[in-house]
Amino acid sequence: FSHIYPFLAPPNAVDGLYVPLNEVDNIGEIIQNYKESIPEGDVPEITVITDGSRILGLGDLGMNGMGIPVGKLQLYVAAAGLDPRRCLPIVLDFGTDNPKYLEDPLYLGIRQKRPDDAEFYAATEKVLTGLTTAFPEIFIQFEDFNTPHAFGLLEQWRDRILCFNDDIQGTGSVILAGFISAIKLAGIPAKDQRVLFVGAGSAGVGVAKQLVDYLVIEHKIPEEQAKAMFWFVDSRGVITANRGDTLADHKVYFARTDNGDTQCKNLEETLEYVKPTALIGL
Repeated sequence: FSHIYPFLAPPNAVDGLYVPLNEVDNIGEIIQNYKESIPEGDVPEITVITDGSRILGLGDLGMNGMGIPVGKLQLYVAAAGLDPRRCLPIVLDFGTDNPKYLEDPLYLGIRQKRPDDAEFYAATEKVLTGLTTAFPEIFIQFEDFNTPHAFGLLEQWRDRILCFNDDIQGTGSVILAGFISAIKLAGIPAKDQRVLFVGAGSAGVGVAKQLVDYLVIEHKIPEEQAKAMFWFVDSRGVITANRGDTLADHKVYFARTDNGDTQCKNLEETLEYVKPTALIGL
């Protein structure tokens, strides 16, 4: 990508679009100006968009998360043959909760705490509306948003625009392929699988929901029965409805209600209790 792009890109090409929180009211004009500055044949067909809030393995990078959209699009150019001129990396500079950047005078992003949910969703509504108004056929990949916002954005937009969440659905498609093959190799019927997930973030829960859909659609297993085939272990142990803590919204769907007074506190106890046929760590 880095060797190809300079020869293909026009002289005024941009590396990506940075959207500060205090400019979202002008996003329609900003995107329109960008659209008018590029050749007609270079209209973006795909964007990878992040707010840098949960860069895998690195945490909250704020606007420094731009490297992730750029890197993902480089992958699509190199492996899928997409035209780099029609790829648009976007980072939403909505602040950061990382003290390192809040206190760094050289940090180029907005040095303020991230907005609350109401302001976040109002701002992303403006950005995505402006983007899809200018480019109605653009394919949008949500990337590395924190878990609640990853699920929230997907639920809000999946039936409105051409989009997907890589952490939830992209990972899920790969795990599902492996799961299907594993069932065949193990010789254990799908209905008899007992699947234990280690980790209950957006990736783990998103993957499990895709596996439930697969079991319902392909194996005609009722949803409640399919859901009961999955257990989750997080930092507090097995996720149960009566564990005594307040569960994040995305964990509620898979919270066990059949455990009685049993509360497994770690993976070792859980393995002995569940006796899984499959162990998935995400």
